[in-house]
Amino acid sequence: MEYKILILVSLVLFILPVNLLADNEQEEQIQLALHEMYNGNNDSCTRIFSDIEKNYPFHPIIPFAVSGSKYYLVKEESGYDASKQFLSTQIKKALSIYKNQLQVNPNDPLLMYFYATTLALNARILLSEKDWFGILICGIKSIKYINRAKRLAPENPDIIIAHGVFNYYLGLLPKYMHFCSWIMEIPGTKEEGLRQITFAGKYGKYSKYEAQSMLAFIYLYFEGDYEKSLEYSQNLSNHFTANPYYVFLLAEANLMDAKTENIEQYIQKIIFLIPGLKESTKKKYEELIVYLRGNLAFNKGDYEKSEKLLLQFLENSNMEMDWQITNTMLKLGMMEDFKNNRSGALYYYKKCIKNENYTIACQKAEEFKKYPPAIN
Repeated sequence: MEYKILILVSLVLFILPVNLLADNEQEEQIQLALHEMYNGNNDSCTRIFSDIEKNYPFHPIIPFAVSGSKYYLVKEESGYDASKQFLSTQIKKALSIYKNQLQVNPNDPLLMYFYATTLALNARILLSEKDWFGILICGIKSIKYINRAKRLAPENPDIIIAHGVFNYYLGLLPKYMHFCSWIMEIPGTKEEGLRQITFAGKYGKYSKYEAQSMLAFIYLYFEGDYEKSLEYSQNLSNHFTANPYYVFLLAEANLMDAKTENIEQYIQKIIFLIPGLKESTKKKYEELIVYLRGNLAFNKGDYEKSEKLLLQFLENSNMEMDWQITNTMLKLGMMEDFKNNRSGALYYYKKCIKNENYTIACQKAEEFKKYPPAIN
């Protein structure tokens, strides 16, 4: 709505061509930066967003985008732990900018939304630390502005996605935590969350690919709907050919669905992309290749090879690989059961469950604690 008003004003002032050209140029640059981000080109993405910040009028997405892109760049260059502290500093800068802008434009829904999203960005760090209470506190602080933004722009998919995320993850939490849905003024159900994220994935201007990435991830690790995960991962892999993450998701979804075909092809594609990555990211994907090959051996019934590779992965993994660590614990437990070593199996199932990340792997570990799995 704000852009329509600007265009009408421009027509009245007879300067439509100049303003519209500037708006179009800025929007093209924003979309280019987003493409570079999802293609894994963090250097280029950060440079473009920083140039937009310097050379164009203020846009609500920019403080959030600059913080996020710089965070990913530092994580890529210096590793996961170093990037967490850097992100905290960037968040403080961005929040200061948003507070000042909100004093000037208190009813701008996109401005409210990105302010709230910046508040919630810290939840990414808290999620890796499994600080569920901290995540909820971040949510409560930001939900006020997200709700205000949604009331002003109820059909904007770039705003609806935030409600989708909160709804879905609240739906995952134990029932005693569902009082938070009342505080946040949302249903707090997985079904509503998936509907809203899917809507953003279809129609979002700035959130389209983020929503699709979330859906590929959610269907893979939380819902166990591997066909839907494959659909989103394949689409993202086709769009962003330089990013090994989406190729990894394709391989992971196939393996979780007990398939073996095409896995080596996916692994070779990741290997092909590795030389273009920064050192810390190279190391990450080298370890994830070990993980994929361990799971491939598991699916083929070569449990000796699988155990060796998965233990190697476990030794070299870090907290950023939480989802894969959980799945590895499950597979190691299953292989102990296949050897009729029930005490060894329970050891791994308990470690898997202790991760408390609400994944399909945790659910299966709870089941296998009671009843050992059958050998395929």
